[in-house]
Amino acid sequence: GVTAFELLHRPDLAEILEASGVELQHAVQKIAVPEAQASGQEVHAMIRHYQRLADATVARLLKARRDGRFPALDKASVADVARRL
Repeated sequence: GVTAFELLHRPDLAEILEASGVELQHAVQKIAVPEAQASGQEVHAMIRHYQRLADATVARLLKARRDGRFPALDKASVADVARRL
């Protein structure tokens, strides 16, 4: 029930998805299989490629959260955050 846009801006949701393991692997396979068929590439190679991209993306989101790059909306209103940005 989460959009790709939300995953890009909510490290907590990305962390939950990564921890699920099976859900993320299933999503990668759903993308990799038709992509491999359309491009004539090996399915396993496409799965590895997309898995690396997903892992790198989650790692970047978690690092950005640790570095404080996401505003804390529980401590300020959206309007206050927007003014600071």
